[in-house]
Amino acid sequence: MADDPIWGDLVSDPWVRFADVVDGHSAPFGAAAMDSLEPLESSSVLDVGCGVGGTTWELATRVGREGSVVGIDVSAPFLEGARRRGDAPQVSFVLGDAATISLDPVDAAFSRFGVMFFVDPVVAFSNLRSLVRPGGAIAFSCWRDPFANPWMTAPVLASASVLGPPSLPPPGQAGPFAFAEADRVREVLGGAGWTHVDVFDLSIEQPFPAGDARGCAEVMSQLNPVLAGGIREMPERRDDLISVVADALREYERDGEVVVPSAAWIVHATNPTGAG
Repeated sequence: MADDPIWGDLVSDPWVRFADVVDGHSAPFGAAAMDSLEPLESSSVLDVGCGVGGTTWELATRVGREGSVVGIDVSAPFLEGARRRGDAPQVSFVLGDAATISLDPVDAAFSRFGVMFFVDPVVAFSNLRSLVRPGGAIAFSCWRDPFANPWMTAPVLASASVLGPPSLPPPGQAGPFAFAEADRVREVLGGAGWTHVDVFDLSIEQPFPAGDARGCAEVMSQLNPVLAGGIREMPERRDDLISVVADALREYERDGEVVVPSAAWIVHATNPTGAG
């Protein structure tokens, strides 16, 4: 797990370094999923794909001292960064794969954009259900279709003129847009035994908190695996890549900030009472 080629190596350092940027952009989606789990006071929660721990520490404030939060991720560097962001007895971090790991049951599971990379999502969500007590719930955010998320797709499409056509997973396969279709979300969760599956859209426009178009291009070129991978293979094209990405982002620049549409599904489901 610690040697995951993307999250444990390619983009691990930038995601730790720019954790505040990632949190600032994704916070509304994570907050909406957390809100759907309330009340969380004194609850035990599993934070799936916790990354650098921003959501884990936010959950800790919600569950309070009588609750507990376990953050799980496949990236050791992410977890090292997460541990440096706070210290509380009710918070712990585990290196592992949520699709297969065995842990003590919790009251709820949560994820902010950490569930789209399962190779076999039905198996993974079945395992997550085994980690949640009967009657408990799961809530998560996952990106909608690519064209509703130009903050991610515009830089990648622009990069083709420098890096060549990007290699992207086909629809429905593991990747950022694995759950682009709401019906796919319902199909997977239903197949994994979750019930009362609610899926609703959250679409917003907000600044990508990394400055103007050039500043955002610099940061995105390090955070985005497609762009970072291209720079690793062709370091001599780095300046060219940042220039074309910045040009693509200027369409969204307002008063020195890049304000770009983002759209996700907010999902809530229940582990039925009597489930094994």
